[in-house]
Amino acid sequence: MVQPENYFVLDPREATVMDLMRLLFYSDLENRKFVDTSVENLENRLCEFRGRWIIFVSIVVQKLLIILRKPLSFLGFALGFWLNLPSSNGGFFKIFLNLVKGRFIWPEKTSATFASINGNLDQKVELGLGRSIKIGDERYKPLLSIMASKLSYENENLIRSVLQDHWQMDLLGFYSCPNDYDQTRSTEVIVIRDTKENPNLIVVSFRGTDPFNADDWCTDLDLSWYTSLGGALAILFTAVLMMHEKEMLERLEGVYTFGQPRVGNEDFGNYMKDKLKEFDVKYKRYVYCNDMVPRLPFDDKTLMFKHFGGCLYCNSFYKGKVEEEEPNKNYFNIFWVIPKILNAVWELIRSFIISCWQGREYREGWLLTCFRLVALLIPGLPAHFPNEYVNVALLGNFPPQVPDSQNLHDDDLNVSLLRN
Repeated sequence: MVQPENYFVLDPREATVMDLMRLLFYSDLENRKFVDTSVENLENRLCEFRGRWIIFVSIVVQKLLIILRKPLSFLGFALGFWLNLPSSNGGFFKIFLNLVKGRFIWPEKTSATFASINGNLDQKVELGLGRSIKIGDERYKPLLSIMASKLSYENENLIRSVLQDHWQMDLLGFYSCPNDYDQTRSTEVIVIRDTKENPNLIVVSFRGTDPFNADDWCTDLDLSWYTSLGGALAILFTAVLMMHEKEMLERLEGVYTFGQPRVGNEDFGNYMKDKLKEFDVKYKRYVYCNDMVPRLPFDDKTLMFKHFGGCLYCNSFYKGKVEEEEPNKNYFNIFWVIPKILNAVWELIRSFIISCWQGREYREGWLLTCFRLVALLIPGLPAHFPNEYVNVALLGNFPPQVPDSQNLHDDDLNVSLLRN
């Protein structure tokens, strides 16, 4: 792997308690063993107390997540196993009957009936949900994109089952890509093709943040940077095409992201805007209400991370608007604590009544209700889950046309559409 000219990399695994204490009182960041940088004299804004405090918080939270990695992973495994017991045994009450008869079936993670945590949080599988959303409808591609993103969390057999039985589409590829940083295959990608309505349409979908994957959350919180690089896979996939695969880029129709974190600095954003315009690639960045991930890493005078292009922002009433930046652009803001908690209370209330005016397909289960209760303490956590972005695509009331300057069209949930 080619090392970029300028970089600033933080490795929380190397940071000791003494390192963190010294970080608060001394500004020599480049001399810390958990800091790897090519910059001999770091900019003053990073070495000032505010910059060091933000780095301190980021490192501490990441170290906590690293400590909790195995318990969190086991909790996700156990919860997923328990949630799939009914589907494996023909229903909740048959579990006990099968135990008595000796016919109990253990859930198999590779089975076409085994759904992920995200799949259990939102069990919608039909693209239109009775709304007759077809190709040509302005909602079709955003809906297809977020549904593909949600589907990318599942195992290959379940993906094939949904594509063939519900979408009439083909699975062209299912990939687990290596992560050079932690030496794991943690990046999952699916490639699907619409065989019925538009055979020339190919969707490349990247899996976003897994709620029980500590490494995914560490990525969202990581303040490391490279010259023109960042952390959201769909837009970085597009950036790689711009640098190396111009022919394929000419076939790229659009990039849709849902809850995308900031992926680079202002220079990266300007580069992307110029290239997207040059190759006529649409870019739509959706943000739902208080979703915390699009507000990470921080955008302020200390750090270099910036969003680019317009933001298709949707509030908790699914009222959409086009903004240059989502409201409360940095998640940790003391002035927004009470409004976010009040909004979390409303979302909890809404979960019990939304099926009354939108239809029974929007009924929320007990698992999502539990996460909404957690949101009373951590507002914005369930706002990043795919179900909210599926609802945004189905119910979001956006302006009929987005100005070209803002319509520079996949954790965090990311999709790219290709023309074959």
